[in-house]
Amino acid sequence: MPEISSTDTAYTAIENLEKRKVKIALIILICFCAAALGLGFSAFSFMMYSHQKGAIADNMMIPISILAFFCIGLAVIGLQRYILLKNIDEKLQDWEMLEKTIYNDVFISQPDFLPENDPQNFDFNNEL
Repeated sequence: MPEISSTDTAYTAIENLEKRKVKIALIILICFCAAALGLGFSAFSFMMYSHQKGAIADNMMIPISILAFFCIGLAVIGLQRYILLKNIDEKLQDWEMLEKTIYNDVFISQPDFLPENDPQNFDFNNEL
């Protein structure tokens, strides 16, 4: 059974966040489109039935109101998911900045050597 290092776990978490980010973006798109269509239909229906006379107009206002509340709920869900998506983006940017900093510190920059421990000036003939 191979050991799982903390680095593998961190990269797995980052990949899961990126997959989740795509799904959340799709949910946001669906919620906002459905809410906009539903609210548009509710507004049109309200305007159409509000100018009619009689009891039919009063009975039609209930489904229109329910549809409007449902669409407002969808818009709120979409807004919550949008905020969640922004938080995930910020976390991923923090991870990328940390990864870039570690890469620059470890692989690109030259290590500091004290003059007496510099490997280029080490005398192999002189034993310690």
